Amino acid sequence: MAGRGYGYTQQECIDVASEFAVQLGKRTKDEPLSMKWMNGFLSKWPESENIPRAFEFVRAKMASEAVVMT
Repeated sequence: MAGRGYGYTQQECIDVASEFAVQLGKRTKDEPLSMKWMNGFLSKWPESENIPRAFEFVRAKMASEAVVMT
C-alpha cells in the first residue's frame, strides 16, 4: 500500500504488529503492544518512519487513470 501512496498511522502499525505477536505466541490479545514499543521500533529502524501526507492529496493522486488501471 505504501507504494501506492497510502500510509499507515502509528496506531495501525501497532495494531498489525500486536496481531502478529499474538499469532507468534509472543503476546496475548489482552496485552497489545504499546506506543512505547512503537517508539523503540522507530529508534531502531528510523528509515521506516515517513511523514504522512494529507489524505486529500493521496486520494487525488490515486484517482489518476494510470494508477487506477495499474
